Amino acid sequence: MGITGPISDIPLRVKDPLLMGFLAGFPTILGSVLGSLAYSELMGILFFSAALGALLYVIIELIRVSYSPRSTFFGILLMYFTSLLVAT
Repeated sequence: MGITGPISDIPLRVKDPLLMGFLAGFPTILGSVLGSLAYSELMGILFFSAALGALLYVIIELIRVSYSPRSTFFGILLMYFTSLLVAT
C-alpha cells in the first residue's frame, strides 16, 4: 500500500500492479540471497542506507498525498491498524 498509494489517481493497466509488486518484493529476495552468502559491514551499511532512502521517499509521498484536499485519511488509518494486527 505504501508503494502503490501515491499513484492511486493514475489509471493503470491490469499488469501494472503485478509489476509494481515484483519491483517492491525483488530487493527483499535479492537481499536475502546476498545476506545468506556473505556478511560485510559495508554491504550492511549500503543496503540499510538504500532501505532508509526508500522509506523516506514513501513517507514523504504519503504525507504529500494526505494533505491534498481530495484525499482522506482512510488509507493511512487502514495501514496503521493493519500494522497493529501484524505487530501483536
